[in-house]
Amino acid sequence: NATPLRIGHIGYYFNTEDYALSPYTLPLSLPAPPMMEADAYSSFVSVDMEVLKPLFCVGLISSTQYADLDDELPAARVDTLAHLPPAVSTDGLAADAPAAASPHATADGVAAAQPVTPFIVVSDEHAQHVQGARRFRHGLEVLKRAVLYWREHRLAFIAHLGNVLASENAAAEAQWSALARYHEEAGRAECKQWHTTAGAHDLNCLGAAQLGALAPNRAGNGEGDVRHYAFSPSAGWRVVVLDAFDVSLLAHPPGSAAHSAALEMLARENPNSPEAADPLAGLGGVARRFGPRGGGIGPSQLEWLQQQLSAASEARERVLILCHLGCLPDACEPEALLFNYYEVAAVLEEHKGVVACVISGADGTGCYARDEHGVHHLTPCAAVRCEVNEDSFGVLQVYDDQLKLSMVGMPPSSKRRPQGWPESLPLPQSATLATAPFADGFAWSLLIVQMWLSFMHTLMSPMLRLLSSSSAAEASASDDAAASADAAVASRQKAQTRSSESSASAQPPPDGDEQA
Repeated sequence: NATPLRIGHIGYYFNTEDYALSPYTLPLSLPAPPMMEADAYSSFVSVDMEVLKPLFCVGLISSTQYADLDDELPAARVDTLAHLPPAVSTDGLAADAPAAASPHATADGVAAAQPVTPFIVVSDEHAQHVQGARRFRHGLEVLKRAVLYWREHRLAFIAHLGNVLASENAAAEAQWSALARYHEEAGRAECKQWHTTAGAHDLNCLGAAQLGALAPNRAGNGEGDVRHYAFSPSAGWRVVVLDAFDVSLLAHPPGSAAHSAALEMLARENPNSPEAADPLAGLGGVARRFGPRGGGIGPSQLEWLQQQLSAASEARERVLILCHLGCLPDACEPEALLFNYYEVAAVLEEHKGVVACVISGADGTGCYARDEHGVHHLTPCAAVRCEVNEDSFGVLQVYDDQLKLSMVGMPPSSKRRPQGWPESLPLPQSATLATAPFADGFAWSLLIVQMWLSFMHTLMSPMLRLLSSSSAAEASASDDAAASADAAVASRQKAQTRSSESSASAQPPPDGDEQA
C-alpha cells in the first residue's frame, strides 16, 4: 500500500514518520528498511523511500442550503419566526413529493402523517451574527466543484454536515424538487456512500420521519427511527454518527411527550418564549445554545455513545464523530453547541486517546480547535455563505499516526481561528492505548533495534571501506620499510666481511730463519 519514491540528498537522514511507527496499531507490517547506495569517496547518498498512502479519505462539505431562489440580501433581516406549512401534511405528501421518495410510504404510496413544528425559524443559525448573504443556488455550484475535486481522491465516504436544503423550500412547498436536484449533482460523485448529519433546515423541510431521504445510499443505517449509528470505514477505525436533535422542538411533533419535555427544558434555561421575536434576547455566552432551533443528545443515545467508545477502546480502534452540533465552545459559536455539550465532552474524556476528531457543521463561519486531551474539533464553513466563485469543501486523510486536512476555498473564522486551517493533525495519545503487553513491547523494541542497526550498518559501510583501505596501505608501507632495513643490514655485513678478508691477504708470510 505504498508508492515508491526515490529521494536524493546530501548527508544522511532517516524519517520514522514514513514508517508509521505507532504503538497503537500492533502488530505492525512495516516496509523493508531503506536500501542506500553510497560512494566511498563522496557525501552524496541516494535513498529509496516508500511514502505511505492514507488508510482512507473522507470528503467534507457543509450547509449547501440549496433552494431555487435569488440570493439573500446581506442587509436583509428575516423574521425570526414564520408560520410555515408542515413539511408533510395530514392528507399525504407535499404536492411535489414523489410517492417513492418517502421512506415511510404506505402501500397506497401515501406517507403517514408526520407533522412538524409549525413555528420554524427561516434564517440561518447565525443570521444575526454572520455578515454576508446566503446564495442558495451557489450552494449547489459549490457541490458541483466539490464532486470534481473529490475525484482526485479515493474516498471511503462523503460526510455532509447538515443543512442540505434551505428552510425557504418549505414555504414554497418545493422541498422535494430541490432535494431531487441536489441528489442529481451528488450522484455524480464516484463515491456513493454519503453520511448526512441532518440540520435544522433539513428538519424544517422534510420533518424527522423523512430525513432518511437525505442520504438514501448510506451504509450503517440505524434500525427503525434511530438516527444515530456507527460503521467501520477501515480496519482499526470506527465512525460514530450522532443525532444532534434527539432532544429538540424541531424533531418531534407538537403535543408529543418528547416535544413537551424539550419545551420544559428550554423554559428552565431560557426566559424567552420560542415564539418571541428574539428568542435569545438577554442570553450571553454558551447560554445562547438554548434556542428553539437547538438540540441535544438524549440519555439513551448518550449511553449508546458510551458503549461505542468502550467497544472501540477494547478493540484498540480510533473513532471519528460526526454531529451537526458541536461539543467544544472554542470550536464554534454558542448557538452551534449541543444543549448538553458538556455531557458529551465528559464521555469523550473518559475514553482518552480513542476519539481522534469531532466534525460538526452548524457554525457557518467555520472553525478549528483542539481540546486539552488532544481531540480535534473541526467545523467546515457553510457552502451557502461563499462569495461568487468561492468554494468551501475539503478532504480529511486518515493515517495510522495523524490526520491530514485539505480544505479548499473559504478560510475559517478570523476571530476564532486567524491562522487558517491546520494541515497536519496528530492523533491524541493516552497511557491506555500507548501501553502494550510485554510480548508486544519486547517485539516492538527488538524491531526498532534491528532497524537502527541496519541503518547504522548502511551508514558506516563507506567509512569502514575507507578505514580498511588506509590500514592496508599503512601495513604495506611498514612491510616495505622493514624489508629495506633488513637489506641494508645484510649489505653492511657483506661489506665488513669482504674488508676483513682483504686485510688478511695483505700481511707478508713469516721468515724461515727467524721462525727457527
